[in-house]
Amino acid sequence: MEQSNKQAIAIPDFLAVHHITSDKLYAFWQIEEAKVRFIIKYFNLGEDTAVRSLRLFDLTGAGSNRVESSCIHEAILRPEAKSWLFKGVREGHTYMAELGIKYNDDRFFPLLRSNILNGADGKNTGAGQEVDFRIPTWTGRVSTYTYYEDLEGSRKSDS
Repeated sequence: MEQSNKQAIAIPDFLAVHHITSDKLYAFWQIEEAKVRFIIKYFNLGEDTAVRSLRLFDLTGAGSNRVESSCIHEAILRPEAKSWLFKGVREGHTYMAELGIKYNDDRFFPLLRSNILNGADGKNTGAGQEVDFRIPTWTGRVSTYTYYEDLEGSRKSDS
């Protein structure tokens, strides 16, 4: 008997959203099941208390501060689900989705972040890992314990 030298091809994890019509978004994803099980074990959650969840965020008006965006829809998913259709989205709004684990009824641990759909022109701004989340300017003046007003080397020189 010949032994097969086939290697498994790893498909990178992703979450993507696309407009189907002006009022519908289609989300689809791929995530390695071992990663989901790892998170469930890490948080010491039971399979019955940890559920997969897909959240849709409206980023309209949030600017570069994504923290202020609001979750407008949450879908509780079956473990085998690989896609979801969001209906009733507004034309001209900017959207992003997160796939994660929901536990204790109100806690959410995001695993994947989607591309951002720009509502003004309907175009994608790239995959979640490529989105430009700018580092705040104050990070050079912070240590683990103390905020420093003036720390040598914390400011960029003009030269």
